[in-house]
Amino acid sequence: MNLIWVFLVGVGLSKDAFAAAICKGLTTFGTSFFGFQVGKFFGLALKDKAQVTGGVILIALGTKILLEHLGILVL
Repeated sequence: MNLIWVFLVGVGLSKDAFAAAICKGLTTFGTSFFGFQVGKFFGLALKDKAQVTGGVILIALGTKILLEHLGILVL
């Protein structure tokens, strides 16, 4: 839903809808490409440590959510 509103606002503020769509597409491509390259770099540099760290973070978040829903942890 938010994507539709963002698109409509962009078109509404722009005189040329095609130019707005190209701008948004290039921005999305650029940030996605940058994120992919950063992830690739850190994945090669850290290898197994990144997987273990990610797993520990996911387990910690899951445990926190479970404890909050059970009423044991109140924040």
